[in-house]
Amino acid sequence: MIIEQGIITDITHNAHKEQVIEVSTAIKTTCGSCQAESNCSTSVVAKFFTPKAEAFKFTVDETVSVGQQVELGITENRLVQVSFYLYLLPIMVFVITTALSIELLADTAFGHELVALLVGLMSTIGTFFIISGKLKADQQQSTPALIKILPMKSQFPVQAIKIQTID
Repeated sequence: MIIEQGIITDITHNAHKEQVIEVSTAIKTTCGSCQAESNCSTSVVAKFFTPKAEAFKFTVDETVSVGQQVELGITENRLVQVSFYLYLLPIMVFVITTALSIELLADTAFGHELVALLVGLMSTIGTFFIISGKLKADQQQSTPALIKILPMKSQFPVQAIKIQTID
């Protein structure tokens, strides 16, 4: 299970009088821990293309407050499966359909590589629509699960104060 921490940003109640929390997760890049971040063009690009924070809603029975941290988790199996659908499958579809188009249309009037490229592109776009529909239908399985609610940290750390008496 892959664990990520999030922060409770909103607390509401649904129609069944159950407490619903909204948890926001921070998007992290590796550039944040790099010493050369201020002088690196890659960090500028990473900041520009970093997606917005995700927000998830969960129904909880515990008493919580805004700002409290929680742990979310998703199984490695599901993460690998979604990654395959989003990254590897469209590339495979593009390569296979383009190669098949070149072979099947070689001796016809449509035997040009540009036609094969368009067939590959159209099949890849169709694959994206199919994948999008499948992932939207399975969205419940792709959503992280609420693992645990972490205890609230004190805003003011307690420090020992040494008092000296003057005689």
